[in-house]
Amino acid sequence: MAARSGRALLIKKAATAIAGFQTNTVSFTAEGVDITDKLDNGFRTFADFAGIISFEISGDGVAKGTTLRDIFKTGTGGSGFLLTDVTLEWDSGETWECDVFLSAYEETGAHDGAVEFSATLQSSGAWAAVA
Repeated sequence: MAARSGRALLIKKAATAIAGFQTNTVSFTAEGVDITDKLDNGFRTFADFAGIISFEISGDGVAKGTTLRDIFKTGTGGSGFLLTDVTLEWDSGETWECDVFLSAYEETGAHDGAVEFSATLQSSGAWAAVA
């Protein structure tokens, strides 16, 4: 298996890149549905399907604009914002279309350095691989 580049994920909204992450983490989750009953003799048993399937992308980078901050500022009550028409482009050539919720945004900056940001995007609804 070939090694992959850490810059392998590009996040776009309406075909425009919205964040230039320097580092990112993608977490996929499938929550099991516990169907344990007395017949299982005390052993936990899961159904063969997931209750909730989701992903979360967190990352940080150098702020080269205010796109994510502006999106977060417009969120209802400052609690984040649902982004529709989002495309995730992976280094393998695979492309996903999805909606994501901007659940966290933070900026930091020292007096002698660039402004840096961190952000967390959570999946909302189903996503579809298109390539």
